[in-house]
Amino acid sequence: MTWRIGGILMAGIAAMAATGAEAPKQVDFTVPVAVAVWQGGTRAQVAESTERTPDDEATVRVQLAGEPAPDERFSERNSLTLTELAGRPRDLADWRVVVASFWLKPLTPSPEPLLAVLRRGYGETVPLAGDAWRRVEIRTWGPAPLYLREVRQLAFRTALPPAGTAFLLGPVQFRVEERLLRWRAAAGGDFAVNGLWWLKENEGAFIRLPRRVAGVNRGVWNCAQHPAGARVRFRTDSTTLKLRVDHGNDGFPWPMMSSMAMAGIELYEGSPGNSVFRWVATPVSAKEPYELSVPVPTDGKLHEYTLYLPMYAKLAALDLGLDPEARIEPPGDFRQPQPIVFYGTSFVQGGCASRGSMNFPAIVGRKLGMDIVNLGFAGDGQCELEIGECMAEIEASCFVMGPILNNLPLMRERYAPFVAALRRRWPETPILLMTRLHTVGQQTPYAVNELVREVHAAMRAAGDRNVHLFDSFPLYGDGDFYPTADGVHPSDHGFMLIGDALAPALAGILGLAGQPTVPRAER
Repeated sequence: MTWRIGGILMAGIAAMAATGAEAPKQVDFTVPVAVAVWQGGTRAQVAESTERTPDDEATVRVQLAGEPAPDERFSERNSLTLTELAGRPRDLADWRVVVASFWLKPLTPSPEPLLAVLRRGYGETVPLAGDAWRRVEIRTWGPAPLYLREVRQLAFRTALPPAGTAFLLGPVQFRVEERLLRWRAAAGGDFAVNGLWWLKENEGAFIRLPRRVAGVNRGVWNCAQHPAGARVRFRTDSTTLKLRVDHGNDGFPWPMMSSMAMAGIELYEGSPGNSVFRWVATPVSAKEPYELSVPVPTDGKLHEYTLYLPMYAKLAALDLGLDPEARIEPPGDFRQPQPIVFYGTSFVQGGCASRGSMNFPAIVGRKLGMDIVNLGFAGDGQCELEIGECMAEIEASCFVMGPILNNLPLMRERYAPFVAALRRRWPETPILLMTRLHTVGQQTPYAVNELVREVHAAMRAAGDRNVHLFDSFPLYGDGDFYPTADGVHPSDHGFMLIGDALAPALAGILGLAGQPTVPRAER
């Protein structure tokens, strides 16, 4: 049964001054019960009352009928529920509930209490003894903070008091508190940062190469400012996650890609090898810092998150805002501690994926539950020996030489020495050589692909049993559904085709159990 006592629900708001500069602001708002909507379940009857509270506010009279049901003390069927709380101030929806309180006066005292509930499964007992007005406060709603947006009703479980029990209820007042987040730098030590091997040497800068090689190739260094493949990983029970993003007065350089693809930050939830996409940011500005709210669960449980950083834009600073009381714990382990390291051009960096997590190195990392380092430099993966020696500083599980630059004279000069630099430093680490991908209208494999095969064959002939070949060219060809954005650079579908084939090949090379190999991985 439902009653509407009086007219529409109204709310009054009274701001309370914060005590001290760091104290959160608090606001009170009131739900007048005499103009609310009540649902009485099977026992409660609600009627108007002429008696006023000690604050001279209107009240309602509640009378219980029917037999009590002690075995159904938490049953919603036996509840009296104030259901219409539409007067909640919308601009305070993200504020934390501190206390809910109301006036109560027993008319026919009961030896058994009510149970007042704001969040299902949690509540406080409300004694019905005595015959005087008293102020009842509710502060119990489970281990997770309760935010105003989550408050839909106030329920009184009535299964215990006997028939004939009667009481008066006055207005319900909510006190809510501004959520003062605690901000932490992404690279400040509270979170794991993966994919940036020289993060410490670069003093926390989101750069993919060490500053000492900045002069080798200006194009490579410009691309290295884009943290493609980098991730911030952590576990937390925070019910809030906000990001402060600063692209350092950058621009978004590729006109064929969206600003979201170039500069968007993405959220995945779950452990390595078992994570799912949850959210991606649309960048607000390349020139000015901005703040984003990330939707995360509000259940107060620990969740594991991975933030993928921008693929084609600088990231001068990134801060995470969490609940002050939130726990932060290390993320789950990768299947092997050493990352798979990818080198190449735009095919590796990610042009033209729709999001930074959709280039094939990121896809392979998720499929295998492995860490990755992305050293793809759009248009400038020219196999400079200095970059090869720098790459060899990484203790990798496998080095992947991505689709090769289509410049046969330059690659004849540089490709084999680049690979040799890796092998000198790491005699036993697997190296996988990939041929160049198909592009629209290309009927036969590129000449540089034969160079890749020659280098592979020469190393094998010299006794290297840990160099492998992956022929990328046949993965797709001309057709009515060509998986590129511009005839050259893969779309998400193209990157998925690569990742679906490359992941099992690498699983076989790395000895990851439960992952099949494919014929394209020649040993």
